[in-house]
Amino acid sequence: MSSHLDQREGSSSGAAMGSGTPSTSNQQQEAGPRTPDAKTLRRLAQNREAARKSRLRKKAYIQNLETSRIRLSHLEQELHRSRTPN
Repeated sequence: MSSHLDQREGSSSGAAMGSGTPSTSNQQQEAGPRTPDAKTLRRLAQNREAARKSRLRKKAYIQNLETSRIRLSHLEQELHRSRTPN
């Protein structure tokens, strides 16, 4: 029974520490959703474009790896054929 009380006290003591003053995140939530300004919108657009370019680079890199894998596999087969006596 005391372990149940200890658990409850442990969880409430952490919440009670910051209850004296509201945190910044609570103040922002109470004010409601803010409309993004031009700087934020520009940053979001730049981030979106950077993410798109990153995905394209990754796709090209993987395609290059696949091409290299196929080329090396063919080269390995040729070497294997040239080493085995007919």
